[in-house]
Amino acid sequence: MLLLVAAMSWAWLAVLRTAHQRAAIWGALVLAMILLANLAGDWLGVFSRLDILPPPFAVLTALSIGLAFAFGMGYVGSAGDRLVRTVPVETLVALQIFRFPLELLMLRAAYLGIMPMEFSMLGYNLDVLTGLGALLISIYCAWTWSLPLRTIWLWNLLGIFCLLAIGILAALTSPNLHAFGSDAKHINSWVLYFPYSLLPTALVSFAVLGHVLLTRKLLTQPYRTSLMGLFAKPVHSSDPW
Repeated sequence: MLLLVAAMSWAWLAVLRTAHQRAAIWGALVLAMILLANLAGDWLGVFSRLDILPPPFAVLTALSIGLAFAFGMGYVGSAGDRLVRTVPVETLVALQIFRFPLELLMLRAAYLGIMPMEFSMLGYNLDVLTGLGALLISIYCAWTWSLPLRTIWLWNLLGIFCLLAIGILAALTSPNLHAFGSDAKHINSWVLYFPYSLLPTALVSFAVLGHVLLTRKLLTQPYRTSLMGLFAKPVHSSDPW
């Protein structure tokens, strides 16, 4: 898990560096704060306390994902707009490949009894299709540039749907709701402990940021849809996609 988070942090910081050096510095600082918050929450035991409302871990997760969404939409500085203009579509797709090995790690965690089986690809989590699709699209783009935009759109919408489904599943399997039963094997409490807490606070945030940027990028192309068009800041691009 830590290796995957480190690899994705390095990849996104490298992408941010293409927009602006200062954006990469701020990105590194935000990632460091998220890491420290996860370490502190686990060490102090506040993440696992269910008597605190709102739950501290839920607050940290919401802030992390919310910041990623706002940055990607261009509401936090101008680096998000620059990324939409300069980062190629295939790069934004490739940045989502991590979801394939992540799902394999989660399946292993489910077999070991660390994570509820409902949260794996053998349960109700289909996000492995997003990661596998990103891998196949990236391989295809390495050989040709003729992939139709509608294919990218379909994959992007699939990834967004999977993220929304995972969010609902996480809520249903939370210690407060435990919709699949009160037995420990059906409760999604593993993310309350480090390093697994980095999954929603860091890796899911990376996935959200990637989809927001890709959606805005696709909206600048001739083949459009109205998805998020009313909320994204206008971006003009000469990208061949």
